[in-house]
Amino acid sequence: MNKSYDKTIRSLLKDLPVTFMELLTGKKLSKDTLKLLDIKLQKVIEREADLIVENTETGDIYYVEFQSTNDPSMPVRMAIYFILQNYRKAPKQFLVYVGRGKCTMSDHVEIGNSKHSYKVIDIKKDIDCHKLLESPNPNDWVLSILCRIDPEGRVIRRALGKIKSVKDRRKQQELIQKLLILAGLREEQILKLVEQEVRTIGLVINPETNIYLKQLVEKGELEAKKEDILSLYKELHLPSERIARILKVSEEFAKEVLSEAGEL
Repeated sequence: MNKSYDKTIRSLLKDLPVTFMELLTGKKLSKDTLKLLDIKLQKVIEREADLIVENTETGDIYYVEFQSTNDPSMPVRMAIYFILQNYRKAPKQFLVYVGRGKCTMSDHVEIGNSKHSYKVIDIKKDIDCHKLLESPNPNDWVLSILCRIDPEGRVIRRALGKIKSVKDRRKQQELIQKLLILAGLREEQILKLVEQEVRTIGLVINPETNIYLKQLVEKGELEAKKEDILSLYKELHLPSERIARILKVSEEFAKEVLSEAGEL
């Protein structure tokens, strides 16, 4: 998974969003009885798990991996992670799919005479974002952006309203930043809707601090440049060299835009 998404999700999970874990496992849990375990696997594969926690009341260990793409190697990898984990008790494994399209990854793998299985969760279908928004933990609110989002933006507005209620401005900005990063895992219109709603309710964001929002702004500026090139060519009949000087773009770019539009 992209390092920015991975880092953001891990930072949210380290604060143990209990409601999310309850929806994931189907068990009634408490932050007082959940214990973070060492997420480093044996050095032969040199990686960290996304989340490993122990329920100190029952002794159950929950091992959670997030995946933003349909990786056909995941079943084998889940089996390897299961074997290489550092605990004497078999963990209950969960593969959480947070990608845009349909999840096509299998929930098991057969190797010789052995079969290893785990639970696959498609967060858009299997996790109720409204229950996450009812949680007292702000990290659950941020994770709600990964669930099914209605086109009217009610979920986004509710999540941002919750974030706005956070009195600590530094924490508030941190939560907005994480929400915008995770919105990058969704369709582009979701990211635009988040940006729009952030501004509507009076929260402040700086595109320079968010790579995905910055890319969206840059894309908008690029499309505007293309429109200006075509306008100058069609309405004023200016040559590509003159257009490039006026708009401060390369002549090669101006020619490329005109060529794509069938004007050259």
